[in-house]
Amino acid sequence: MPCSTVRLFGSKLRTVFLSMAFAAVPAWPLCAAPRAVPPCAQRERPCSRRRLVCSAQQWADFPALKGWCIARGAFVHEALDAALVPGAGRCLVAAAALSPGTLVARLPFAACVYSPADPSDASDSWASTRELSAALLAFAADPTNAPVVAAWPGREACALGALAPESTLLELQCEPLAVEARKLSPLLRELAPSSDALWALSLAATRRCAVLCEQQPPGRRLPSTEVIAPIFDLANHGADPELAFEWRDGALEMRCRAAVSSGAQLRICYGPGEGRPHPSDHLFLTYGFVPAEEGLEAGEENVMLWRSEWHLAAWLLSLDGRSAALESDSRLTNGGAGWEGQRSWEQAPFDRREWLCVHARAGADGVELDVDPRLAAVAGEMGIDEERAAALLQTRATQLLAAFPTSLEEDEEAARRASDGLLLAAVRSRSAKKRLLATLVAAL
Repeated sequence: MPCSTVRLFGSKLRTVFLSMAFAAVPAWPLCAAPRAVPPCAQRERPCSRRRLVCSAQQWADFPALKGWCIARGAFVHEALDAALVPGAGRCLVAAAALSPGTLVARLPFAACVYSPADPSDASDSWASTRELSAALLAFAADPTNAPVVAAWPGREACALGALAPESTLLELQCEPLAVEARKLSPLLRELAPSSDALWALSLAATRRCAVLCEQQPPGRRLPSTEVIAPIFDLANHGADPELAFEWRDGALEMRCRAAVSSGAQLRICYGPGEGRPHPSDHLFLTYGFVPAEEGLEAGEENVMLWRSEWHLAAWLLSLDGRSAALESDSRLTNGGAGWEGQRSWEQAPFDRREWLCVHARAGADGVELDVDPRLAAVAGEMGIDEERAAALLQTRATQLLAAFPTSLEEDEEAARRASDGLLLAAVRSRSAKKRLLATLVAAL
């Protein structure tokens, strides 16, 4: 991995294998955001095509799904196929080699599922998902739509990690994330009181994509509309995907980003932008999976370093033995992240926007680490120079890494023994955060 520069307080500190700067880190929302629809040409980084469908079984119902879409004005390339892949379910594959820029499918609104009306409460972040889930139930009740419904998971399946059992949440080894799931679960069950409604809500949350206002059907008034696009919703996630997609002239177009070999899986990127996948905790809560990627350079990740500016200041004071007056304050009961106890997290106010995080993302020259700028601000106010700040940041990352009850080697073994998809996702999520912390320690 190429070397780059670490910057603290805006000045050059040292050269390491990662670049780090005190830059703003976005707060990930509690609820899912629809898959973004960026322009096809937005990302031109060379694609790797290692993931081939070697042990796949052709999905026999895909011709019926293609026929259903074509009858409603869709275009589907003759080389586009679907397969059943162990561990990945139904997915899109290339039945023949495809060249860069090839249009593999074009799906108009007539071939999509969406709510006929705008959400009743535009201020409710889950309102549009609830409306879409109701539309999905009505759509599934029509027997003429059977080819589409056959492509969806069964009604016993629910992919949302936020509804995972307590034993699975404990495997995250991250109490803040477990608390987030516990607080989100009642909301989801209130929105979907029956098993059928919960199935539809899970479909809507995990398979939807957003359509901007200029591409929406006539009469829509909101900034975006959420739809389920058959065929498109079979595409699995990849941080370096084979397909780009965009809405053009009222239809969703899917094109190859680079040359694709026959038998390769055709994936898209689930995230706020193509090539910007969500961190593992967001993927776990929203989609119920975490991919097995090759290190941090394959996507994005974040770890909470301190719960708030107050906890950061208290931690800094404690290192100098100056925090005796603060030790009785209940806010100091759990000053950090990771595996440090459940009770204080359950009782304390929960506001993810206060977290001070380190955020990793793949860059042109390797992995880039961004640290919340409030760390620099608090350290500066306390008279801590950049050399000392770097050493303290390394100490904090070492503490958090040591607080996990299992090692990365033990995580690998746990992943091999995982009995279900949500459990495997939980193990992969905790492993991703450990890799980020280990990388930060090595970099500093």
